[in-house]
Amino acid sequence: MLLRVSLFAALGGFLYGYDMGLIGGALVDIRRDFNTSEGQDELIVGATKVGAVFGTFLGGALMVHYGRRVAIALDSIFFVGGPLLMAVSHSIAGLVVGRLLVGFGIGISAVVVPAYLGEVAPAGVRGRIVEVYEVLLCLGMLMAVLADWGLQHVAGGWRWMVGLPVLPALVLSAALVLLPESPRWLVVQGRLDEALAVMHRVLTNVRLPQGAQRSTAEVEDELLALWSSVEKDKAAAKECVAAATGVVRRRRRRAGGRSAGDAAARRWKLWSSGADGRWQQLQESGAPSEGFRGSGMKALGAHDSSPRALQRALSDPQSPLFRTLSSVPQGLPPIRTRSNPEEMTTDSDVGSIVKRTDTARLLQAAPGFWHTQGTVLAAVWHVLQGPERRALILALVIAFIDQAMASTAVVNYAPEMLMRAGLPSSDATLWTSAIPGAKVLGVGITLLLVDSAGRRPLMLWGSAACTAALLLLAAGDWRQSPVLMLAAMCLFLLAFSASYAGLFWILCSELFSMQAKAPAASAATAMLFAGGAAADLAFLSIHSAMGAGSFLVFGAIAAFGGVYCWVALPETKGRSLAELV
Repeated sequence: MLLRVSLFAALGGFLYGYDMGLIGGALVDIRRDFNTSEGQDELIVGATKVGAVFGTFLGGALMVHYGRRVAIALDSIFFVGGPLLMAVSHSIAGLVVGRLLVGFGIGISAVVVPAYLGEVAPAGVRGRIVEVYEVLLCLGMLMAVLADWGLQHVAGGWRWMVGLPVLPALVLSAALVLLPESPRWLVVQGRLDEALAVMHRVLTNVRLPQGAQRSTAEVEDELLALWSSVEKDKAAAKECVAAATGVVRRRRRRAGGRSAGDAAARRWKLWSSGADGRWQQLQESGAPSEGFRGSGMKALGAHDSSPRALQRALSDPQSPLFRTLSSVPQGLPPIRTRSNPEEMTTDSDVGSIVKRTDTARLLQAAPGFWHTQGTVLAAVWHVLQGPERRALILALVIAFIDQAMASTAVVNYAPEMLMRAGLPSSDATLWTSAIPGAKVLGVGITLLLVDSAGRRPLMLWGSAACTAALLLLAAGDWRQSPVLMLAAMCLFLLAFSASYAGLFWILCSELFSMQAKAPAASAATAMLFAGGAAADLAFLSIHSAMGAGSFLVFGAIAAFGGVYCWVALPETKGRSLAELV
């Protein structure tokens, strides 16, 4: 069950990989049909990454407002519309718009799918499951290169190349029917019975009978731990609300009125405490009572597992169960705002601020999607000011390094580089089919080692190997040796795929709490695609100006990435999401 769900959800990765592998070969025919310049080539290639930058924030809002499953299904709209527009286009402008639409789809899938896979998978295999996204990406790249080679002598073959992704995109649209919802999102929404059913099916591979509220002790304990983690997320988010509200209040006093940040603070308050009303409904209805009869309940002091006893345990602030689910983790320091020491915000302030928030009224006036979109954007700033600031900065820097070393530009322009070294266009397209093969090998290494060797060693060794490969590529370019250049490209993609390519998505699914995941993962993925867009839009111009020296610059960036990971990246393997956040 878990493997089927992972493969289906990761179809977005297949479509991303197909686009990445497609454009290098298709660009040769597009240039011939439209007589494009170097700058226009860069615009056509880079448009996808530009669209992906905006798609990441759209994806973050979609998965917060509608859930992960609906977001994956809606993503298929862009993967259908973009290829169809490109296939029928008779102008460069049409191609660019089609590439932008595909970019929106790539950005959405890059945020939603790894988050979904990380939330569905148990901690012990989470790394491998999230890596399925990268496996499908590699398969998409390989299929695209083979399609480029097979259609290069067909009249108008590039139109078939760009239109083929419509078929898997239509399959992806069935996500609403074939995928279960993320159990973590269901818990946040207060739909505990549905979360129990999903976790039971994922962990036991057996569907829970209709209306059943009991499962195995393992499943119930997993759900209890997940619920506890969500409640602690909300408690930590309230601390962020308190800090943000204090800043806004002081700014308003200094300005003599309402500050510009007031609306953002109110949006953050609404978004981060959006499940409190549902938590109150759970206390009143006792909805989870039948679903928590595992051994974990006795460990929390709920020896009587009857619905009435569990309802009392959930409502009594003195009970161990209530304290575990709703209290702030011990040892958290108070949040200091940029104010005098006596104005420090502490845990006691949180309660008074939250009491002044009429959560029930806010939930009754359910915000629309565009409100959620604006809230996610505003929340990025607040995450940077809160306890997950270090995690977000780490993700942003890794995202920048990931693309600044020209990882996707090397793939997109591989045929062009080989042609500049003297290889005929037909041979250049065929030769580049070796690159996806090297990427598949690198992903295989990650699948074998990510949950045993860990994330940190793979990132360190991968950075060193990427640096060496880029130096070798510079030497091959300087000598104008297509064979040496292809070998260096393959080594580079192997090292990159065994480290940054898959581990970035894993880290984005692990580093952030549920409250911060949508804005933080959106910001990190936007940084990834912004770096990729800059590299794609400028790669040919930089290479024309610097020649082989351009790869020395990219190699230096890869070396910096290794040093940064050595200093800043913690190990996250084998730890549950509750432990990490």
